[in-house]
Amino acid sequence: MDTDDFLKTKYAQQLLRDATLIETELGSFNARWVQFWERNADHLGTVLISHLAVEHHIDDWLAAAMPGLKAPGETRLSFSQKANLLDGSDPTIQWLLPGIDRLNRIRNQFAHNLDAEISERDLEPIRNIVWPWHSAAGMPKRTGVTLIRDFALMVSGMLNSQANSIRRYGDGCGLVAYQRWLKHAVATKDDKQE
Repeated sequence: MDTDDFLKTKYAQQLLRDATLIETELGSFNARWVQFWERNADHLGTVLISHLAVEHHIDDWLAAAMPGLKAPGETRLSFSQKANLLDGSDPTIQWLLPGIDRLNRIRNQFAHNLDAEISERDLEPIRNIVWPWHSAAGMPKRTGVTLIRDFALMVSGMLNSQANSIRRYGDGCGLVAYQRWLKHAVATKDDKQE
């Protein structure tokens, strides 16, 4: 169909009658499109990189803790499912889980909502983990994406350190062997040995 024939159709005639309305809708669309591209890319990037870094270290920790299983990076497990595998593993890891879960929620908000913002309420579980440590170290109490980046560094460092210890002291047998070694390593001569 050529242009002249198309313009004679009922569809084209209706579009032409609605041209003012359609142009108004396109104007609204264009404004929204510009707004999308004006999002704070630094915030988005920090959230996504923090999420990726934490997930990488969760994968590494899981591989160390459960060496007989398929590598977590080779599975189709979601971030949330991987985080659930950390549950009950170690008191230090338990302490981090509320923040890990919140980081995932914030990342999902940014990935699926054009208007996503980070509120102070969103950051509460992360703040409850990072601020006591920063206070003890005499560091400033950061907020926003800087707090998220600090949290990702803290979690990644702790997971990395423990994964290395599991490999080093667990004789290749994972978390249970490491915990057995640790129990004996910290025991005093007055403690009963099993």
